[in-house]
Amino acid sequence: MWRWFAWYRARVPEGQEALILNLDETSVRYFYEARKGLLAARGPGAQPGRQNLRNTSKAQQRRAFTHVAIICDDTEVQAQLPQVLLCSEQLLRRRDELALRGQLPPNVHLWRRPSGWVTKESFAQVMRLLGEVLARSWPGRPAILIMDAHRVHWSPSVLRACERAGVWVLIVPAVCTHFLQPLDTDCFARYKLALRQELELAMSEGENRDLSCERVMGCVARVVRRVLQGTPWRSVFERNGFGRQRFQLRPSLLERLHWESAPELGGGLPSLPEFQSIFPLRSWIPFAELLLPAALGGEGALARRGAPRPADARPAGGGEPHAAAAALEPGRAGPSAASSSSAPWRPPAAPEAAAAGLPGRPMTRSYSKRLREGSSATGRPEETRSPRRKPYGRRLPGGPSFPRSKS
Repeated sequence: MWRWFAWYRARVPEGQEALILNLDETSVRYFYEARKGLLAARGPGAQPGRQNLRNTSKAQQRRAFTHVAIICDDTEVQAQLPQVLLCSEQLLRRRDELALRGQLPPNVHLWRRPSGWVTKESFAQVMRLLGEVLARSWPGRPAILIMDAHRVHWSPSVLRACERAGVWVLIVPAVCTHFLQPLDTDCFARYKLALRQELELAMSEGENRDLSCERVMGCVARVVRRVLQGTPWRSVFERNGFGRQRFQLRPSLLERLHWESAPELGGGLPSLPEFQSIFPLRSWIPFAELLLPAALGGEGALARRGAPRPADARPAGGGEPHAAAAALEPGRAGPSAASSSSAPWRPPAAPEAAAAGLPGRPMTRSYSKRLREGSSATGRPEETRSPRRKPYGRRLPGGPSFPRSKS
C-alpha cells in the first residue's frame, strides 16, 4: 500500500503538491447510553444498575444515520470538503429535510434516500460532489483519496466517477483499517466523543423527551465544525505513512508490524501478489480504472470525455507507466508513442489486454470467464458448459420425489 502511495506521489507534476484525502463512513446515533462514572441520586424504589437520566423511547435509541466523512492534510482545503449525512426516508421526513438544509453549514450535505446504507449509486454521487468542490476551488491539483477495501469503494462505476473528478484512489488493505487509516486511528474517536458530549448537553436542557431531528443535526454540525474542520490532520497522515515528503511511521505501528524502522519504498508499483493481498480474497481487481488516471497524468479523464489527446502525452512525473496502464493504450509502446488522433480513447478488447500482459481480469467478469475457458465473445461452447444440476431430493421407484431429511 505504501509503495502504491509512493508511486502516486512520484506521478505528481513538478512544482505541485497533491492533496491527500481520507474518506470513510461511520454510523451516528441519535442517542448514546450513559457511560460508567456518570452518577445520579436515586429515589426510593429505584431499580439498581445504570439507568438513563431522561425518558428515551426505544425508537430513539435505535435511530441512526450514516456520515460520509472526508479529511485532508491541508487545513485550508479541509474547511471546504463536503461532509455527507445519509438518512433513510423512514428516519427523516421530507419537510424536515427542507427545513434543515437551510440551517446546516454549506459544506454539510443532508441527503434523504430510501436506505441509510451506502450504495454504489450514492457513493458515486459523493465522488461527483467531491470533484465539483475540488474543480471549483483547486483546479488542476491532483488528489490522492485513501479508502478502505469495501467493495463499494472500488466498484467500476465509483472508480469512473473518481477519474472524472481527478481523484487517484488508494485502497487500505482489508482488515487493517483500524491501525492504518487516519480516520479510524485518530479522527472518529474524537468525533464520537465530542458528539456524545453535545447530545448529553442538549438532553440536559429543555423538556424530558426525545431530541428532535433538528436538534440532533445541529449537534452534528457543531461537532463537524469543531473537530473535523478545526483539527489539523497533517501530522496524523504523516504518522500513518502518508506524508508528502518522506515515509515515516509512528512507534506503535512499527511495533505492530515488527519493524525496527521504516523501510525504503522505491518508486515502482507493488507486484501482483502484493496488490492481491490488499484486496479481499478472490476479488476482481480493476487495474485499469485504478492505475490509468495516475499513469496518464490526469489526461485519461479528458480523453474519456471526448477531448483530443496531445501527441506527446507523458505520464506526470516522468518515467515509464506501469504495464497494466500501458497495456490499455492501443499502439503505445512508451510515453512518447501516443496516438495523435482526435478520436476519443476507449479501452481495448479483452483479448488485446490479456495478450499485452494485463494482470487480473481486464473486462467484465462474465467476459473474462468465457475468455479463460477458451470460448469466443459470443458464447460458451457446449463442451465447457457445466452439467445440469440435479434436483434436490431423491426419486423412489414408481413414486414422487421426496426431499432429503436435513437432520
